[in-house]
Amino acid sequence: MTAPGGSSTLPSIELRGVAKTFGDGFQAVRGLDLSIRSGEFVTLLGPSGSGKTTTLRMIAGFESPTRGEILVLGQDVARVPAHLRPVNTVFQDYALFPHLSVFDNVAYGLKAKRLDRTSIAEKAGAMLERVGLAGFGHRAPTSLSGGQRQRVALARALVCEPRVLLLDEPLGALDLKLRKQLQLQLVELCQALGITFVHVTHDQDEALTMSDRIAVMHDGRLEQFAPPHELYDRPASTFVAGFVGENNILRGRLADGSVALADGHFGLPAGTTLRGPDVDVAIRPEFIRTGPARESDAVVSVTVEQVIFAGSETRLVTRLANGAPLMAHLPAGAAAEHRRGEQISLAWSVDDARCFEAPVGPSTSPAIEAGESEE
Repeated sequence: MTAPGGSSTLPSIELRGVAKTFGDGFQAVRGLDLSIRSGEFVTLLGPSGSGKTTTLRMIAGFESPTRGEILVLGQDVARVPAHLRPVNTVFQDYALFPHLSVFDNVAYGLKAKRLDRTSIAEKAGAMLERVGLAGFGHRAPTSLSGGQRQRVALARALVCEPRVLLLDEPLGALDLKLRKQLQLQLVELCQALGITFVHVTHDQDEALTMSDRIAVMHDGRLEQFAPPHELYDRPASTFVAGFVGENNILRGRLADGSVALADGHFGLPAGTTLRGPDVDVAIRPEFIRTGPARESDAVVSVTVEQVIFAGSETRLVTRLANGAPLMAHLPAGAAAEHRRGEQISLAWSVDDARCFEAPVGPSTSPAIEAGESEE
């Protein structure tokens, strides 16, 4: 999704050892290193309290780092006031001026730069047309829908041609259909304008849909920074595996080069090196099968708890002998014959699983235990 011609010899944004500790001693960000390319659409993804919004606010200049460097186009801006940075921010609550028309809201920054009236009219009019609001210039923001107001906020941020656009959960207040429409529009704007977009969200589906790369944050630290497909297929930690997409996280033990899990043993995925003894096994529900297993497969015995018809697939909610939940997504109708309380075998290819050193604490979160992906 990176815009053609948007590359640069310098990263658009670099964070070097950035940390933020608030006055009460809370460490919101802990030694963050991040390099974002010019013209790239990057999402900071994580649960509440992960440090993603604080990171965005430090790039914008609304917060100062406790330590570290923040470089925009090669210049350290960590102590540069927000209004002097080549960045603009779009907020979830729009932050439009209610007493000004749509046109005057969009033209506000151009007027502050003292452009002539003709240039202001041309630039503001062209930007309103680009976001699909041509003919709305005379309207009051209060007369618009939520999606239209968000597009006015985008137009106001983009009309001054910032090198970086920061998006602080701008779609969070919109309904699902409108949110998906604006997701596509934001990606198109990034491609067309060649501006670097940095987007904050806790919505993993939104991040996967829109981003060139995703920075997954947890407890103020960067867990993984990679393209969406790599995060999904090759998560770097138990946290990433459980947070990005739906996953089964199962606690096992390492012994003689294989993993003991509930009532079975199976080999490690190719290229996996672990110290053990406790390991977490992550397996996506779509990789789990019923029916005959191959000799090299991981095979477990489970008790069926629910059979859920979901249109294009059937979701089988099961539980292992040790009480751990296991969710399987099967082709539509493939599990229709199974019943609650039935004992069956499930299998998956060993190389479809990911194994990690088990972190200290419980093996799964409550959301994952319920067979749902964590937001």
